[in-house]
Amino acid sequence: MKRLILLFLFFAAASLSMDAQQYEDVIYLKNGSVIRGIIMEQVPNESMEIHTSDGSVFICEIADILKIAKEEVFSRRHAKSFNKPKGYFGLVEMTAPTVVAGADFGFTMVNGYRVVPQFAVGVGVGLKACFYDGGLFMPVYLHLRSDFLNRPVSPYFALDLGYNVPVYWYDYYGPVIAPSLGVSYNVGKFRMTTGLELMISPLYELNFKIGFSF
Repeated sequence: MKRLILLFLFFAAASLSMDAQQYEDVIYLKNGSVIRGIIMEQVPNESMEIHTSDGSVFICEIADILKIAKEEVFSRRHAKSFNKPKGYFGLVEMTAPTVVAGADFGFTMVNGYRVVPQFAVGVGVGLKACFYDGGLFMPVYLHLRSDFLNRPVSPYFALDLGYNVPVYWYDYYGPVIAPSLGVSYNVGKFRMTTGLELMISPLYELNFKIGFSF
């Protein structure tokens, strides 16, 4: 459990680092124009020189300036926090064993509803192989998911509550609780997820999970 907590803290720190805010200088002119960039030179009571991201250079007279501010970078302010903040929630995940108590390999799919960007609920089903006995089983479960931040990158917590149904030579079937921790992030049209799952059933397993929601 301590290793799981440490790995979650690592994922959370990485996500916050990836989503760290960037700022730029913004000059608002009295004529209504707005210039965003980096102020490179200032002549007291006379003018300011600002360089924009496209390489342009503007020299603004102090008398023409309404105000000067430092704001979050324009492109990030208008980026979509979630590709799909509300509505149908579909999630496909692959499970692979870790070197620490990992045992399962397989795929699962969840169909449900994203109530708000930070919370989704659904029903999942899949097919997995267990390396301990070589058997196949089908997890059927209720899936609860919370993304902590309404941002393009966020730590998440998920909880699966259900039953592992034996399919072929599987001896560890029964009720299952599977919390997982990790990071979700926008990639194109999808919301990707990368994390660790602790499966608590007749077995205790720590598996790696990667997937995408749509």
